[in-house]
Amino acid sequence: MASVVLWGFAITAFVEPEGTKAEASLWQSWVTQNFTWLYIGSQDIWALFLFYICISKYGALKLGRADEKPEFNDISWFSMLFSCGIGVGIYFFGVSEPMSYYRGGTLWKIPMNNDDDRAQQAILITLFHWGLHGWVVYIVVAVALSVVCYRW
Repeated sequence: MASVVLWGFAITAFVEPEGTKAEASLWQSWVTQNFTWLYIGSQDIWALFLFYICISKYGALKLGRADEKPEFNDISWFSMLFSCGIGVGIYFFGVSEPMSYYRGGTLWKIPMNNDDDRAQQAILITLFHWGLHGWVVYIVVAVALSVVCYRW
């Protein structure tokens, strides 16, 4: 069923690209306006789950063989992963993301009376994307992959 839906969407987008883009834009607006609370709430739940993993017995789970000494300590690992993620993201999106929010507006129902309001809103949304809620998704995937790749 998933393949049928995917191929149906792909064929429709190929045959009628403008109509598909307009329809997808309407769907995105509707989902954003009606389900932002669900996204934020689910990210909060994932953050609590990761905190639980960190303080439970699984927080001390060693990645690699039981008799191996880790090549890097925790602070070094965190620094490397954080700098890779932030470095690539800021290099690529550092200017374009806030500018796209500033110029294109947002779907949030917040009155914006002047350019200062639009600039503040653009920075607020950018910082939200680069804050804890943005990183929770990456950390959940990284934890799952690291356990499967380096522990099993």
